[in-house]
Amino acid sequence: MTPEVDKEMTRRRNAIGGSRVGYVSSWSVEIIGKYNGKHHALLNEKRCNCRQYEKVQIPCGHAMLTADSIGLSYQNLVGSLYKTSTWAATYKGIINPELESNDIDIPDDIMSH
Repeated sequence: MTPEVDKEMTRRRNAIGGSRVGYVSSWSVEIIGKYNGKHHALLNEKRCNCRQYEKVQIPCGHAMLTADSIGLSYQNLVGSLYKTSTWAATYKGIINPELESNDIDIPDDIMSH
C-alpha cells in the first residue's frame, strides 16, 4: 500500500487503543471500546458499523484490531485503488509529451475565431 495510506492506518489503529475483541464468528467480530462502546466489523465484506471503512476503502481501527486477532495482514483489507501495484499500473503505459502549439495544424476558420 502507499505510504500515506500506511500513515492513516497507523493513526486509525492508535485511535482505538484499549479496545478488545469479542468474537461472533471468524469474519464477523464485535469490538468493545475502552468506554464499552461497541462496533461490529465484517472483514469478509470490508465493512464496519463505524462507516469509516466502506467510505474510503481504508480499514478502520476496528477492522485492523479484528485482523490482528485472526492473524490477517492489513494489506488484505485495503481497497485495490490504494495498492502500489495499482498506482504503478496507472503509469505503465506510454505517456506522450505535450506538443508545441506551432506543431499542430489548426484550420484557418478555427484560428479566425
